[in-house]
Order: sequence, then C-alpha cells, then structure tokens
Amino acid sequence: MYSDPEYGTFYLTEVISQTNSDELKALAANCDQDAECSGKFSIVTVRDGLDALLIAGSEATSIVVLSGDVRIDIVGPAATFSPDEAVTLANAL
Repeated sequence: MYSDPEYGTFYLTEVISQTNSDELKALAANCDQDAECSGKFSIVTVRDGLDALLIAGSEATSIVVLSGDVRIDIVGPAATFSPDEAVTLANAL
C-alpha cells in the first residue's frame, strides 16, 4: 500500500502475468454491467504504447498494465483515486 501526497492511497502489485492483451481487450468489450461487471471498463494507452484495462467503479478505481510477462495492478478508492490519476500513475511506472 502506498500513500502519496498527489495520488492518495493506492495499492500496486506486480506479478508474472497469466493474462494477455487480447484478454484485457475482451474484458472491456464484453463487459455487461447488468450481469457480471461493476464499473466502467475501457482500454487506455499508457507508456510506450501499452494497452491497459481501466476500471472505474463506484468503490474502486483500478488499472491493469501488461509489460512483457509482468502484470501491474494499481487500485485505489474511487473517492480519492480518479481514473485520470490511475492513468497518470501507470504512465509514470
């Protein structure tokens, strides 16, 4: 967990990815908010032209970035961590 004066509180994890870019794109394209999705799912471009899955929910904001075989997840409370801040932070990694 990180507490940053600019971005507030957020969690950042890095793991070996079990996901690929096409799967992230499918999640965004096939998100049915009436069924299984909670929040707005979209694909955004971050540093070095990488596709990332941005999820803006009522409780949390998160972004998933795939860089090579590494998956980076950044999650923070929606009340203090906006989608724009998530993208800006992902670009800074």
